[in-house]
Amino acid sequence: MSEKNRNILKKVFNTAYMILKCKLPFTLFPNMLKLQIKNGSDIDGLSSYRTNTACRRFTQYIVDDIREPLKDAINNARVFSVIYDGATDASVTEVEIVYCRYVRDGKPLNCFVNLHEVEHAHAEGVFSAIDNAMVSAGIENWKEKLVGTGSDGAKVNVGISNSVATRMQGDGRHYQDIVDCTIDHISNRLSNSRDKARPVLEAARIFDVRDWPTTRTDLSPYGNQELDTLLQQLLPVLSRMGFDQSELKKEWIQLKAHVGNLLMRHPNRNQAPSLSTFFLTDDYRKKFHNILMLVEIVFVLPMSSAVCERGFSAVNRIKSD
Repeated sequence: MSEKNRNILKKVFNTAYMILKCKLPFTLFPNMLKLQIKNGSDIDGLSSYRTNTACRRFTQYIVDDIREPLKDAINNARVFSVIYDGATDASVTEVEIVYCRYVRDGKPLNCFVNLHEVEHAHAEGVFSAIDNAMVSAGIENWKEKLVGTGSDGAKVNVGISNSVATRMQGDGRHYQDIVDCTIDHISNRLSNSRDKARPVLEAARIFDVRDWPTTRTDLSPYGNQELDTLLQQLLPVLSRMGFDQSELKKEWIQLKAHVGNLLMRHPNRNQAPSLSTFFLTDDYRKKFHNILMLVEIVFVLPMSSAVCERGFSAVNRIKSD
């Protein structure tokens, strides 16, 4: 291929990427290229590459290139949560959309995994669609790292005895091994004393440094009881992560002392450093190794399934035009 055609193809690929990035329909692709030509861009060549069909083909190459590092990131994550939701597409076929929530550089990220057709709309059918979506995306042993789920709260998803959540807890694992964080109405869940996720959700507040006491006297006992609650609920998960329980309390004391000093220099709590910064340096990751495992689990627990709604909205915009 000539250098000129290579440069044209590069610009065409960039345009296709923008179609993806902005969640636009493929049918806009030819007109976007025409506009660039009208504005003087030197892409008036390779006419066979200026169709919406070509755009669809380009996006597949782009998706494959983007998906590989995302797959590796999820597979390399110590823990993650799965967020899922179902809908009926334009062809009246029920599909399940699946996202993963994991921590990268100290920040929780929601990553689109896959769309998969649901053969049967009962719990086993939905779980099978989620499993197929994960495996086909290259995340095969996903249940081993699963610590939370997020969905819209439908009975098929979170029923006590026969639901998607109970199937995700297979292989004899205890309920606290997977914290169901389906927070459709979070205020109702926190007021429900029988909600098994409630202790974890309430205790997790200790990792928001904006709520920490301002004096050393109050900070010293702060969060100790909540830390015990998190440890009790999440120990089965932590044990699979190389967790050293004997070091936890010492690290918690050291973390409070370190962050307490930082808070004194930041009277404005909105400017206070978050615990996510401790994931960024090797020294902190080593010094607070075990407490950061707890923080990571809390970070990946999904507080809503809104990301799935946005995903379906993007799919509908692309398919409807």
